[in-house]
Amino acid sequence: MTAQHLAADEPFYRQWSRRGTTPRTLTSSRRLLNLLGFTAPPSLAVVGSKGKGTAAAAATMALVDSGLTTVSVTSPAFRTNRERIRINGAALTLEAYELVSEKLAGLLPLLPADHYLSPTGAYTIMGAWYASHIGADVLVLEEGMGGSTDEVSFFDHTALAVTPIFLEHAGILGNTEGEIAENLLGAGSASVRLIASAPQSPEITSLVENRATEWGATLVPTSPAHHRNPLVGESMGLGRAMGSVFAKLLLSEPRHSCSEPSRPLTVPDSFPSQPSRNSLDETSGAAPPAESGARRTSFSSDTGVQASAADSGSSTRHSTSLPGNSVNLPVDSLNFPHDPVTAPDRSLNLPGRSSIHETASGTWFVDAAIAPAAVEAALRASAMSKPVVIASWPLSKDHEGCFEIVPDAILVRSGVGLAFPPGLPSLADVAPGLSGDVIALGTISFIAEVLDYLGASTESW
Repeated sequence: MTAQHLAADEPFYRQWSRRGTTPRTLTSSRRLLNLLGFTAPPSLAVVGSKGKGTAAAAATMALVDSGLTTVSVTSPAFRTNRERIRINGAALTLEAYELVSEKLAGLLPLLPADHYLSPTGAYTIMGAWYASHIGADVLVLEEGMGGSTDEVSFFDHTALAVTPIFLEHAGILGNTEGEIAENLLGAGSASVRLIASAPQSPEITSLVENRATEWGATLVPTSPAHHRNPLVGESMGLGRAMGSVFAKLLLSEPRHSCSEPSRPLTVPDSFPSQPSRNSLDETSGAAPPAESGARRTSFSSDTGVQASAADSGSSTRHSTSLPGNSVNLPVDSLNFPHDPVTAPDRSLNLPGRSSIHETASGTWFVDAAIAPAAVEAALRASAMSKPVVIASWPLSKDHEGCFEIVPDAILVRSGVGLAFPPGLPSLADVAPGLSGDVIALGTISFIAEVLDYLGASTESW
């Protein structure tokens, strides 16, 4: 849950807020895709248990640095949900966000009444639609809840980045690490030409390698980026490597060659300007299919046929995809190194990932650590000798394991719908009395509150 709420958020949450006991399916999402009818740009999917947002941000900026207009969809956001959809690393302007919201609101009544559209699914689909409408070169999608069980599986991705996978969302994505990994890797298909993975357990490594062999994809070697927190650096390195190689692949196409202009954008000015109201009209606005190279996913505009009620749970691969709009990528001709790929270092604004914030009353170190290993890594990265630690770990996480590492931490409640030990104060109750060195650890919802309290910039990466 973001720290601030916008009126334009409502359509994205409307059906979810009224879902009651209705289980999540992909039926409404598939119907929404058919109603929109568009062709998505070549895409990179980012899946995993931790570090997805960092990897997506790093990959995005590597693509942008290569001159490619990039739309990214990530979750959750920190201060406002405009951050969920970004162009070239910048959150949508309020005007652009409202236009996307209005487009969604107009189609909600046409979705099946016996299913609901999840917020993550809504942002994924509308973000991809937005990328098509502005003529973006590439789309980066972070999975919301799983791979095969998430809307990210609707797309014929060209690249797949896999962050560390562990036993998270057990019972939802799977009951073992292996089952969870199988679900997450289900975001990909035979369209995938590039796979990059963070270090994994032997079991997960084997699964990733087997998928690469099955799909005929190339494994992209990676190395950690320099960062005060090695766990953050690991995800940054993964994203930078994948973004750099994916950019090289895209730029090998005639249509992306630097010697020829890319197709016209509807963005009237240079970045960070975003489309005007007139540029996002009711037409499909689908970009033309690529002449060669990266696969684009096309969704037919069909307002007359309801999605089958059998389309529940995991997605049916390519059920709405139109064939014949791609050819295989010439990966072998790119001659990228077989040693770990290290993209040029660039400064990334990644608040909440071991970020440091100076205030009039002291220094805050902020990290979205929700597991004991992440808590330990954050404490080491802070290099603070005698800090005050304020933390928010709901009972659904390893609350006790985290608290054992920092037994003197001030525990607070945060977010909506999360279970905490009774009687905990809120951040607003505690923060005004803190001074000196402060370490804030916890869920994204809590970190969003912290960043909003500190007035930290979350608009651009």
